[in-house]
Amino acid sequence: MEATERRVEVEKVEIRSELDEFPLLDHLGEFSDTPEEGAIEHHNGPGAFKYFNPANPEYAQEDYKRMRSFGVEWDMRRVFARAHLVVHGTTQFIDTPGLFGVESDSGEDYIFGEVGREEYLTLVEILADLGILPEDVPDLGTAERVTE
Repeated sequence: MEATERRVEVEKVEIRSELDEFPLLDHLGEFSDTPEEGAIEHHNGPGAFKYFNPANPEYAQEDYKRMRSFGVEWDMRRVFARAHLVVHGTTQFIDTPGLFGVESDSGEDYIFGEVGREEYLTLVEILADLGILPEDVPDLGTAERVTE
């Protein structure tokens, strides 16, 4: 094999949004059997907590409504970039660590634009550390947007 022959090819890049399986929602508040400042009574059947304790009592009603709609109207996402590398005829994936806790209703411009761009730049750095030149990485504009 000649020294100038490329051994690894970046086939494509994806910006991915997938479910954050362990979201942190404490910025909204928490359900409890013990009321705290600004607590809202919560009636949701047997075995449910009796109160919603907001993180910020000033926004108790809004945060309670938001918490109740979690998993129904919105969820938390992990947004990351993935490179598909072809190595000796097999496809290998390199993922960025990603940003967790991105609200699904933040809008595509934020998820795939702002966060996706930052993740893409991180991916380019990771690939450079592996010896792949930035010019050999497909442009962000060609990255596939994937939501799982």
